[in-house]
Order: sequence, then structure tokens, then C-alpha cells
Amino acid sequence: MKRLSMLLTCAVMAVAGLFAASPEYVVVWSKSGEQTKFALSDRPEVQFQENTLSLTCAGSRYSFEISEVDKFTFANSDPDSVEELDAVTVKFTLSNEVLELSGLVTGADVWLYGMDGRLLACMKAAADGCVTCPVGGLPSGIYLVKTESKTYKISKK
Repeated sequence: MKRLSMLLTCAVMAVAGLFAASPEYVVVWSKSGEQTKFALSDRPEVQFQENTLSLTCAGSRYSFEISEVDKFTFANSDPDSVEELDAVTVKFTLSNEVLELSGLVTGADVWLYGMDGRLLACMKAAADGCVTCPVGGLPSGIYLVKTESKTYKISKK
């Protein structure tokens, strides 16, 4: 039954792949959390024999007990890779009346929260990457400023 389930899963994944971006890797996930990846450019060959999933790739043969395989997936990028994010440096200027932020991406959302979790203001960065928020009516205390990528804690005295 597991073998049939695995075959059906592979068939569904293959059909789903026709409607998505072309995958670059096939990944075998073990129940222990380990993943073994194979580049599709190496043209891996998959075979199911009794209770074993065998994969031949680049002249080497890999075997996995089907009972130990959690899933068999396709990936559009290397599952182990980490994309570097563009460095964004947000600068703050806080006076008694105005909070100014600069260095944001144009149109980025910025939220101001009180320490009780209430949303106090919601703003969008202008074309120059700046946001101005009036804070004159707010009491002294700690506030959270959340951008799309990071949350900052500020203190109004």
C-alpha cells in the first residue's frame, strides 16, 4: 500500500510540475529529517523495487528503504542554499513631536505599536524612502516600529 501511495505521489508531483516553474532538484526526505538532493541536470533515474527506492545519479546508486522515506519532492532551487537579502539600513530621528524614518524601500509599510499591542499608526514610505509619523500626542514610553523586514524598539521620553 505504501508503494502504491509513493507511486501516486510521484505521479501527482510530476503532473503538478508541468504547471509550475521547472524544478532543478529532486529531493528525498527521510523520516529523521535528513534530505538528499539530486540535480535534475545530472539526469537521475528513479526505480522502485519491492521495499526500496533506488536512485542512480552521476554514476552512483543510492538506495532508500521506502518505510524510512517521508516524502519525495521537486525543488526549484537548491534546498540548502540561503539567499542573501539586500542590506537595508533604516535610520530613526525621534523628537517629542515627530518620528522620522529614512532608508526604507519606496512604498514599504511601517506600523507603530504601543507596548500593549495596539496599532497606533500605519504608514507607507514615500518615493524618497522616508516616513514621518506625528507622535506628539503619545505619552512617554516604549513603542515598537515594525517595517516589512524588521521590528525596532524605540523610547519616547
